[in-house]
Amino acid sequence: MNILAKLGFNVHVQLPYGFLINYLKAFELDGDKRVVQKAWNYLNDGLRTNIYVCYQPTTIACAAIFLTTRQLEIKLPDKELWCGVFDADYSEILEISYKMMTLYDRGIKINLPLTKEELQKLIEPSKASRKHK
Repeated sequence: MNILAKLGFNVHVQLPYGFLINYLKAFELDGDKRVVQKAWNYLNDGLRTNIYVCYQPTTIACAAIFLTTRQLEIKLPDKELWCGVFDADYSEILEISYKMMTLYDRGIKINLPLTKEELQKLIEPSKASRKHK
């Protein structure tokens, strides 16, 4: 509660979705459903990181476009040109891209429970430890 009070309860974060659509229109990529969906997915996945509170929404939108076009092998204009037009720093785009891509490198846990009984066995020890506290 002290943190919220220090912030004056101002926790509004501007989201980059609108910028993304406008920038895709500028690149004439808004008609390609693969591009739009993949870039939108990157923004959604970015919600699992701290990028929304560390970077400007314009830069986050540019990073989603950057990742999308790289994955789909779509050539963009010179980086200095388009980054400047969209008021984004290329080094920050790379930082955001790295943070987003680390989400996909976490690996899958093996030995996941497959049945309800296996899941119960996995959960029981943590429930028991909470009861004793």
